[in-house]
Amino acid sequence: MTLAFQFQGKFKVKPASTVFLGVQFDKPVKLGLIQRTVVGAGLSWVRKVNKGFHYTLADDFDEANVPSGNYEKPHVAFPLQYAVDRFVESPDGSPLPELGGDIQEDPQHVKDRKKGAPGTFNGFASNMTYTLCMWSSYVDWVKWRVVNLPGVRPFSMASMSANQPLNFIVYVE
Repeated sequence: MTLAFQFQGKFKVKPASTVFLGVQFDKPVKLGLIQRTVVGAGLSWVRKVNKGFHYTLADDFDEANVPSGNYEKPHVAFPLQYAVDRFVESPDGSPLPELGGDIQEDPQHVKDRKKGAPGTFNGFASNMTYTLCMWSSYVDWVKWRVVNLPGVRPFSMASMSANQPLNFIVYVE
């Protein structure tokens, strides 16, 4: 069973730089040496095969830095146009894809867009509505498990999260 997230919206103003989509925890997750090695290897592999992906485990998080904003929460993030599995741009006035069903995008365009091929994405604009659909081959959201990492057995995300909420984030770099 695959759980897909679908979104539709537009920017009020054109973003000044890269728009990222990610997930983050509020506080660092305590990982043992073996867990840290496995998670680090898995994240390094994801970074190799996904353009623009970045992450931090926030090992240096210090509550004293919260008031000044001088810290980074543990997170993983991708440029939005690479992060989603379907990405449909609709100019103002044109019909929009219907949410709740299958969002169509040319398979070759998906492949080229995810690789960052020239001409597949010209930047966000304020006169477009964006329809996005995402699922993950690395996360089974229904069973709350990390799956399909090479050389790593599936494991529960609860073992990493220490029962913290997982926040979806969108931000401009």
